[in-house]
Amino acid sequence: MTPDIQHAKFIEQLGDANEKRMATVLQTLESRIAAIVASAPTKAGKLFDLEWAIAARQDILIQIRTLFLAESTAVVNDYSKASESLRLMLGEYGDFVGVSEDVVRALKRQSFQGFEAIASRFLNEIADEVYQNTLTGRTAADSITSLRQKINGVFAASDKVEVARLVDIANAGGKASEDAIKSLHSIFAADKLGNNMRRYSTQIVHDSLMQFDASIAIQLGKESGADAYKYYGSTITDTREFCRRHAGKTYTEEEIREIWQGDWAGKAPGDPFIVRGGYGCRHHFRPVFQEEIDEPIVETQGKPQYLLSQKLQSLPRINEFSQEMNKLSGKQISIVNKLPPIENFAVEGKKGYYRGLSRKLVADPKFDGGSVVRHEYGHHVDFELGRVVGNSGFSGVSATDSVFLSAFDEDRKGLGLHRSATFDDAVKGVQKEIYNIEDVVKPSGRTWAKKVLKDPELGNFSDIVDALSYGKMQKTYGGHGHGVTYFKRKEARPQEAFANLFALRNTKHWSLVQEKMPSMAKRFDEIIEEGLK
Repeated sequence: MTPDIQHAKFIEQLGDANEKRMATVLQTLESRIAAIVASAPTKAGKLFDLEWAIAARQDILIQIRTLFLAESTAVVNDYSKASESLRLMLGEYGDFVGVSEDVVRALKRQSFQGFEAIASRFLNEIADEVYQNTLTGRTAADSITSLRQKINGVFAASDKVEVARLVDIANAGGKASEDAIKSLHSIFAADKLGNNMRRYSTQIVHDSLMQFDASIAIQLGKESGADAYKYYGSTITDTREFCRRHAGKTYTEEEIREIWQGDWAGKAPGDPFIVRGGYGCRHHFRPVFQEEIDEPIVETQGKPQYLLSQKLQSLPRINEFSQEMNKLSGKQISIVNKLPPIENFAVEGKKGYYRGLSRKLVADPKFDGGSVVRHEYGHHVDFELGRVVGNSGFSGVSATDSVFLSAFDEDRKGLGLHRSATFDDAVKGVQKEIYNIEDVVKPSGRTWAKKVLKDPELGNFSDIVDALSYGKMQKTYGGHGHGVTYFKRKEARPQEAFANLFALRNTKHWSLVQEKMPSMAKRFDEIIEEGLK
């Protein structure tokens, strides 16, 4: 995982933890406000004492200060962890001027003002509702229900056992919380619960942290003379199309300001460097310098050359094969030269395959830009490394390495390919990144979504996604992949993933691999390093 993606993950985890803290506090605040109203003088269960209602405002203010604002202060103080993570991350990319403590304190104060605004707004709304309910003689029970929902919306406490159970599940987070939240929304569909304190608090907990991080990053970039900015971060199932289109790309400040002038769903007002993709956005800008921009993505200089075995030198088109092999990274070529070579090479039209027992590789060196050659040789490396570690039978290291197998599962879950609820959006999101998709009308009148790879090298990327989906992507949505029948063999999934990673490693698409499949990308590099020792 690259340092910037690692930092993005840290910020997400900090934000998620802060959201849970705030949810807990708002549940307590809800109970305290309910207790205040429950203590009101009543006649036949109805509120009537306006003098009490006026005095209740002070009691409500005390609870908001001691609970909500106190927790908000603790949340904002935790932003120091974000600035330290950012400092360490940027240090991996260059010599950045440090940000002063005065600037950090000023940004924290600015963030806290957002929480104060929420506290002020809902103090007025809650106190005014208490007064109006008293003036109109509303029952205390109805008032308590209404105020609970004003604070927590569908997450409000309830005397109904099923609702209380769902609220607990929803507040706990995790997989089950999504279904619980949907059920709660269904139960409270008739209630006007949209403008509640929890909704705004959750949004500001996320956005204020992200904007704090963005403010420091951009200031450091400007003070250090950055030449451009990389847009990076996590892509999840509901990521905006705008962010999907620009994630992983580097732009100058002028280009960013021009691109961000457009409109899209969820766009937030403000400077693009601060608001980024809009409300709830998980992306960041990282300052970069000219030398990083100019650095070739594909390693070509100062690296070893592929050593063609004497046995293969007289074979047809072997020189073209060698040329494609030399497009591998230096470390890949080193591991290729270290391991036993293939014993036979042939071209059989557009076919590509590898036979481990005979060490035979078949591929057209010029088909798909040579990516098929590198893919099939990836199988050879995988199986030879499997022999090195002593695998029984004939199995690649990818099929037995516990860390690689765990990485496979982590990336599968990270993309949302492990659940039917997220599978559709996950596949469509990835395919939009690697395919140009056009609607073609057949003579029958049916519409067919034609998929054309943006680059032949991305066929390997598509096949990894198919492996992660156990072949369901190819079966249901089409595109490059081995399909369900092939991937019924459990060991075929990591083996194909490894070969595809090998083909993609020294291409311009490796950054996309690191973004979408960070765990496998990291472990793949580690396996190559370990094989070179």
